Amino acid sequence: MTRWVCLGLASLLMTMTLMGCQSTYYDAMSYVGVNKREILAGRAESAREAQQEVSDKLASTLSLFHDVVDGAADQRVSKFSQLQLAYQNAQMAGDRLAQRNDALRNVGDALFDEWNTLLAQQQDQDRRFQRAEELQRSQALYTAMLEAMDAAQKHMDPLLLGIRNDLLSMQDDIQDGDATEYLAEAKRLDIEINQQRQRMQTAIERNKAFTEQLPTNNAL
Repeated sequence: MTRWVCLGLASLLMTMTLMGCQSTYYDAMSYVGVNKREILAGRAESAREAQQEVSDKLASTLSLFHDVVDGAADQRVSKFSQLQLAYQNAQMAGDRLAQRNDALRNVGDALFDEWNTLLAQQQDQDRRFQRAEELQRSQALYTAMLEAMDAAQKHMDPLLLGIRNDLLSMQDDIQDGDATEYLAEAKRLDIEINQQRQRMQTAIERNKAFTEQLPTNNAL
């Protein structure tokens, strides 16, 4: 393909994805030699990267929250500005993760539908039984991955909202140089953010467990 054709195709595929034309997108990718299995593996890796990014951003936010509450009074205003930026970065990372999770689920569901269709068409009984076992194992790992992914996602928005409310309440007090009333809040965030980071780690580990056993070709 020429450079302009490739650029045009890339633009078209991006447009299809944004418009939600998933089946057309997969057909177009298959036409250029990229199957659903490869798309799934790529999106799983992207989701893992986003999960790790969110975990890191939350850790930075927590560290800066402690700097504001526990640190020197003359540095609280500057540290609070850094905390606000860290929160915004965590929020943006959370939005990216939600999008990547949706993209992962879309191609995963489509791939398992395809595999189930191919399995139903298999005429060789021995091979069909073998493939059914492989599909069952893959489906169990896929389901476990989605459950961990959803558990982390479920807690993400309430956690970020809680931090946002803390920052709004804290802003006036910080200007007066007082943050002692937020010591208890810092301890609560210790627990909630560490719990969320553990959920993210579980999602990462289950993501890896699923993708490591994916068949090397597009069909079971």
